[in-house]
Amino acid sequence: MESGITSVPQEHCKFCQQGSKVIQIEGEQFLPETPKHELLVIKKVDFDSKRQNFFKEFAVKGLLKFDTSPSGDWEKEHFYIDINKLLEPCPASFKSTLTKKLNKHFSRDIQTVISLDDEGSWALTQIIRAEIDDETIKWVKFSDISEEALKDSQSVFVVAGAITSGRKLLATARKLRGILKSATITYFVGFSKLPNEASFEQLKTDLCFGGFELVVLRSCNLPRFSEKSKSVWDIEKEKLSAFSEIENPLSDTSEKLPNLLAARAKTLEVASSDDLFLTSATGQPLKLRETFAFWGGLQLRTQDSSQADVYWTIQAILHDLRMRSDSGLATTYHSTLISPVCFDRYNDGVIQACLLRAAKPIELNYAVDEIYSRQMTDIIISIIKNWDNPQGEASLEFLFALWAGQIKLLDGHLKEITVLETDGMPDHVIFMLKKLND
Repeated sequence: MESGITSVPQEHCKFCQQGSKVIQIEGEQFLPETPKHELLVIKKVDFDSKRQNFFKEFAVKGLLKFDTSPSGDWEKEHFYIDINKLLEPCPASFKSTLTKKLNKHFSRDIQTVISLDDEGSWALTQIIRAEIDDETIKWVKFSDISEEALKDSQSVFVVAGAITSGRKLLATARKLRGILKSATITYFVGFSKLPNEASFEQLKTDLCFGGFELVVLRSCNLPRFSEKSKSVWDIEKEKLSAFSEIENPLSDTSEKLPNLLAARAKTLEVASSDDLFLTSATGQPLKLRETFAFWGGLQLRTQDSSQADVYWTIQAILHDLRMRSDSGLATTYHSTLISPVCFDRYNDGVIQACLLRAAKPIELNYAVDEIYSRQMTDIIISIIKNWDNPQGEASLEFLFALWAGQIKLLDGHLKEITVLETDGMPDHVIFMLKKLND
């Protein structure tokens, strides 16, 4: 750098303000400190009031879904909300917010309402149409109207049921470049699932340049899957299909999947928000028990919850922890792991499965420290030994996490797990134990 090395107080550092971790430089040779490995215990306070309000309103109603379809299908959202079901009938709290926002933002000269093409956006548009009750307005879908048809148009109202990146709204903005200079554009969104406040503000800047408006009824920041990476479900499908003659006719292995895992392979072909995880070793679906720490005080019936409800909750917590600059999860330099204590503290099988699948591999890499690896190994051994009772209901999920490389242990500790086979143990447990030796 032409200006040489400069020093500024932490409160004035632009990198610190962007959430960068502080790295201590030591000695006269300016050597960086030794990388740190720390453990993070997830606590109830990590599920803040904003998150609690969202889940109190929308959880255990069959509205929160998660699609395990292959990651290459980016037109289909992984986290999605069943807006059609939400609006039949529309809950009073949601309807009240919608009506107030319409009263404030639906301008008198709007001639056209454009709905994004998905079913949820069109369903929300019909609710708005009933509220406005104006037959002179044109109600159309994005794909049914051209840029030329919108040229010199009066004000336009754009409706999106939910947004994950905002790309479709930006595409709509490009189609509206020829409207009258005196006209306004209002982007009306039911749910925003953008990853963080910064990405939302950037989208708002891009859409609202020129005095336009972006109105969002509800927000729930969630992680965005990378188009270049495979999801845990993609890896699971690959692992299981390697033993299927139908899926992999050129396979050189004569080994067949045990019945329970063969059934799981078929289940994965039909995305379902209540079949996100492997069953218990006894074949029972993983369900919440009577209490769920993070929903305490929300008056939610855990017995009515889906696996997707729980997965959304755990993903939201981990996502918030990753966003924190003070004591969040792993970064390139400081590796912060999910503490093995979490798997003791949250011992419902479905919660453990959510943690295993929602975490990034670097957050479960206990091989970086012998003590951490020992702690996690002891927990896994206990769970597998209890495969036939509630204490070990997530035993197959832990075995799969090891097989898929989601959890990493020191080799010596891993070998302790591979020799756990006992008389009477189900063939699917034995199968996965053997895969850890391959």
